[in-house]
Parts: sequence; C-alpha cells; structure tokens
Amino acid sequence: MCANMMVDPLAGRPPSVDAGERLGQVANLWSQFLGLDDWQYELGVQIVDVCISTRPQNGGIISMDALIDGVMRLRHCDSMYSQASSKNVEWKISEEDIERSIQALRPLGCGYEVFDLLGAKMIRTMARELSSDALHILNILSSQYMAPRDCLSNTYITAEVLASCSKNNDVPGENPPWLPERAKQALDDMLLNDGTLWLDIIPTDVNNEPEQNRRRYYAFSLFSGEFSSGSFTGNGVSS
Repeated sequence: MCANMMVDPLAGRPPSVDAGERLGQVANLWSQFLGLDDWQYELGVQIVDVCISTRPQNGGIISMDALIDGVMRLRHCDSMYSQASSKNVEWKISEEDIERSIQALRPLGCGYEVFDLLGAKMIRTMARELSSDALHILNILSSQYMAPRDCLSNTYITAEVLASCSKNNDVPGENPPWLPERAKQALDDMLLNDGTLWLDIIPTDVNNEPEQNRRRYYAFSLFSGEFSSGSFTGNGVSS
C-alpha cells in the first residue's frame, strides 16, 4: 500500500497522539497497523539503519549481538557508548525488543527475519530468502570443527571442503549429490547473487595448484567483532 502511494513509512516518525484530534487519529491508525508505539517505532527505524549501513560488509546477514551493539551506538553515539554503559538497565536493549520490532516491521515488506545458526541468533536483512544450501554452508562456516581456518583464525570454506563435509547430507531423490560442481555453484550463488560471502584467491604456490583449489570463501557476518562493533556509522535513516 505504501509503495503504491509512493510513501516511505520510515521517512519520519508518526505524529504524536497529542498533536491534535485529526493527527492523533492518524497516529492511532499507524500504531494499530504496524503494532508500534513511539519507542518501538524509533527502535525499528534504527534497526533498519544499522542493517542497511552494514549490508555492504556482511551481505545482509548480521548477528543479534552485532545488531544490538550497532543500535546502541546509534542511539547513544560512539563517544558516549561503552561496554560499561551497555550494562546500564536504562540503556539496555534486549533480544526480545529486537525480535518484536522486526516482527512489527513485516507489514512493510522489509524481508527481515531472525533465524538460528548453531545456537546463535542471526538476522537476515535482505528480501531474498536463504536457500537450504546457503544455510548448510553457513552452518559449516560457524562450526568450530568443520571449517578450516586461515592464519588469523577466521573460518573459510572451499568447494572441496564443502563437498567433503556434505556427503552425509545427501538425500537420494531430492537434491543433486554434493559433488564439487554443486558445491562451486552453491558458493558462487552466495557470492554473486546474495553477496553473503567474500572471495579470496590465494596466490599460486610451489605446487601450482589450480585456481579452484585456491578459492577461499568467507562469511564476514560470522567474524568475531563484526563490522558494527566499534566502526559503525549510521546511514542517515534515523533522525
């Protein structure tokens, strides 16, 4: 409805109920439609701001902790925000607050969704849903034991590793077996179409390995520290 009317519902906060009878009625309708009060509305806009601002780095997948950290920095400014202040009850934003605001944003078609990744809560911030292959790859990358690590202890995956780790997940008659060709296609789809993976091609070594064996895929959304920690700057969505 908003798109047809060329109205951006997040461009500004709804009018207060004290702004007059007519505007108050509009505010009530807004709150009923979105299920948002003033505080939730402000939080929802800030969630969108953090997600949009960090999407070029994380490809549209952000951890719950990183999202909360980014919202806290946006609300209270980096100069005021610290780990000590984050423990202050008055400043605290809970996971339930984030999930409730994301749920309330659904009528706007933002496409945001909370999902579980080996016990860790992640938020998908892109309209396109993650495929079963993409979720499988992210699970491997988030595992402490399945994915290899580089010299900086960051997990990565290759087509060969993916095919090897996925053989036990083959379901006869459903999907093609996890051969190197399928592994490469799944990784390249996340790289080129979703933007959820980054690629690093290792230089040729003394053994002159083919490029396919030197292609390492990283999911920056799973890196410790995350992009929204310490270096987040808003995208101007919030006031």
